Amino acid sequence: MLGHVERVDAEGFFESIKKGRDRRRICGLPAIYTMLQTMNAKEGTLLKYDQAFTSETQSVVSFASLAFHESEVRSNGFGVRRRQGLVFSLFSTINC
Repeated sequence: MLGHVERVDAEGFFESIKKGRDRRRICGLPAIYTMLQTMNAKEGTLLKYDQAFTSETQSVVSFASLAFHESEVRSNGFGVRRRQGLVFSLFSTINC
């Protein structure tokens, strides 16, 4: 699922959730889908993924942070690789 987000693939993201009948109960689905459809990024990089578990309610909250880029990594001719036009977004995916 996060692979689709890293590839800025809104349709693939939606279809992966649809195929699983939203069994993970992604509370951020509309916001994440809309972000992927509207931003001008070419790719994303997963920065951090973690989960928080609450034993009393037997629930898990998953958190993911990604950086989105307008262009791919390119060399500047001096051996330095950089990304141009960094667009940064954070979101959390909640499994209730």
